[in-house]
Amino acid sequence: MAAEAGGVYRAELAARLQQLGYGIQRDGRYFEVEGISPRLREAFSSRSQEVAAAVARFTQEHGRPPTIQERKALTILSREPKSVDHAPAFAQWAQRAEEAGGAQLPTPAADRQAADRWAMLGEVVAELSDPASRYFLTRGHAAVDDRAFRAAIAEAAQGRLAGTEYDWLVRRVQAAPEFVRVGGGHWSTQATVEAERTVLATAQQKAAARRTPPPETVAAAIASARVPLSAEQEGAVDQLARSGFGLLTAPAGAGKGEVLRTVAEIRKQTGHRVIAVSAAGETAQRVGREIGADLSVTVDGFTHWVANRRLILTERDAVILDEAGLLEDSRWLSLLRAIGPATVTAAGDAAQLGPIEAGGLWSRLTAELPTAVLTENFRAREQWAKEAWTDLREGRALDALTRLDRRGQIIISDTRADSREAAVAQWDADRRAGAAHRRDLDDYLLVATTSNVDVDLLNGAAQRRRLDAGELGSEWIEVTSQDQAGRTRIERFHTDDRVAFTRQVRLSGWRPRIENGATGTVTALDPEAMTADVRLADRTVSLRGDQLTALRLGYAKHVYMAQSRTVDRAYVVTGGWQKGREATYVAVSRAREATHVYTDFSSLDQEVHNRQAALRELAARASESQAKVSAVGWIEGQRPGTREVAQVQRTQEQAMQEVGPRDLTQSRELHAKWRAEVARQQQETTAKDAATTAAREAQATHAREEAERQRREDEARRDQERDGGRGL
Repeated sequence: MAAEAGGVYRAELAARLQQLGYGIQRDGRYFEVEGISPRLREAFSSRSQEVAAAVARFTQEHGRPPTIQERKALTILSREPKSVDHAPAFAQWAQRAEEAGGAQLPTPAADRQAADRWAMLGEVVAELSDPASRYFLTRGHAAVDDRAFRAAIAEAAQGRLAGTEYDWLVRRVQAAPEFVRVGGGHWSTQATVEAERTVLATAQQKAAARRTPPPETVAAAIASARVPLSAEQEGAVDQLARSGFGLLTAPAGAGKGEVLRTVAEIRKQTGHRVIAVSAAGETAQRVGREIGADLSVTVDGFTHWVANRRLILTERDAVILDEAGLLEDSRWLSLLRAIGPATVTAAGDAAQLGPIEAGGLWSRLTAELPTAVLTENFRAREQWAKEAWTDLREGRALDALTRLDRRGQIIISDTRADSREAAVAQWDADRRAGAAHRRDLDDYLLVATTSNVDVDLLNGAAQRRRLDAGELGSEWIEVTSQDQAGRTRIERFHTDDRVAFTRQVRLSGWRPRIENGATGTVTALDPEAMTADVRLADRTVSLRGDQLTALRLGYAKHVYMAQSRTVDRAYVVTGGWQKGREATYVAVSRAREATHVYTDFSSLDQEVHNRQAALRELAARASESQAKVSAVGWIEGQRPGTREVAQVQRTQEQAMQEVGPRDLTQSRELHAKWRAEVARQQQETTAKDAATTAAREAQATHAREEAERQRREDEARRDQERDGGRGL
């Protein structure tokens, strides 16, 4: 509601400024007045500077950025009393502009024409429905709720129509055929719905084309696997080898890599070229090495090569796609268009992290097509840990955290800074002990589910520990770079530092490029020439100049970059608003031996030392699914289900408050009881949604008819006025 109201207000403000003769330039959710120089903008941004200073003080004190609500409070508390000045406002502004170095306020034009609202309607519809538009409605999510749609319309009105015409604009935009009501109070774009249906239809067509590898070839590949396959894994291999579009879903640690390697071996033995593909370059390269692929490439690189005829596919090509759950709708569409006659074997897990932009198709694909399923956990070495992972995966976060807490693996500090320090201290102690037994540094991983700011701070603290231990070279180079958010990062790199690449780096000649996410060790430095040699998994590369800005320290990873990793021990810093069920499950399930979870009372907004309240809040956040749902999923009645999980979680919390921590058996019984109640409520909600959708569709049809009638009347009136002006 606030976003919508703000958009309407800014639309009206922009219209009033245009009436005065000022030009308007849209900039995201807001707009700017044309003719304002950067110097003038900075001079009039003292309020922003006050807020920025308050945020910096908060971050310094708490060791983390403020939440959205905390930032709102800081905005109010940092406001300085305004001075009393009775001079006319415009005269004050002109004086401030003069004091800012002679900058001039913009001059209004006297001949600005009023906008044609039907033309503006067309611009708004095009802006929100075109996938190439910066403001494409379904870029971030395949479907948005009604409030988000209305807010997007209000923001698109800025500089086009006045706020007083907003209701008229909403009715006509929502009646446009470019937008689709998909159920559950959500909307999508026709472009997104068509793209998803194309992906599903193509997948179904390819899945229907069966493959018949010789039984002896399948048996030989299974028998020669690097480790003995379980009956479940053997069944998955057999099913995938016989499908033109095979799907494999597997929880963390279920041995999907061995299944994919065996399928790849079958393809090679039957004369196929094996191509390893993934959204991330580092994952594609790693999977390619593990399965012995002939070629390893990102999804984007694959589609680019096919489009440019650098890669020509035939029926003798087999594509192995890993981390398929991370693919957005747009990547699925471009991949299946490019894949042609090649067979596809895709592996993913809807319970782990999903796409950054609009997506959710993996859930629909596995629901509509034959899918091989793995369930057994081979990674975790303790039975209780396997059960804790399952609890997290299925939304029983309180049970999982109880298991971890009983073993001292949840550490709650006062602030985020304290949590980071505790995590690095344990990491340092464990990796030193491991080094005495010839364990590699990469077996110990720091993970942040919060932000890249925490990743940088963890990296810096880990590097200082190694410096103090005399493990790094004395010479260093300092590199200044910018992250994806535009934040400046300044880091020093020493010989023997672990590093990671934040983007692709192309090397001269025919040498293969370095993929985003690749990790390595600095082996040599030249501070004067500003060069560095980095040893990767398969080679050593020399970097210089701008190439160095692709580096960052690599002791810690954000959970998104850690999803494909397996280590012995993991140290997870968590607790922020970014956290959810999928991120928690991925972070906790990286380690074979032990995962330590570090959080803090400040991030959880709990009183210091109220441990039970902090654990309950942590469990509530870790229970809420942030999985994305496709537009087709909304049409078919799929729901995220976070409200039901939260209801179960609140019931568990209430039980803990009443009688203290229950044993796990009682907790499971309570969970099962409420799951049954939730199922009943979901059935009722589905029936109500169907009735509501039918009513809304009838209203939409009426609105479209009314809009068409109004358009014809307006055209007739304009024609009559035009003819009258000609004296006809």
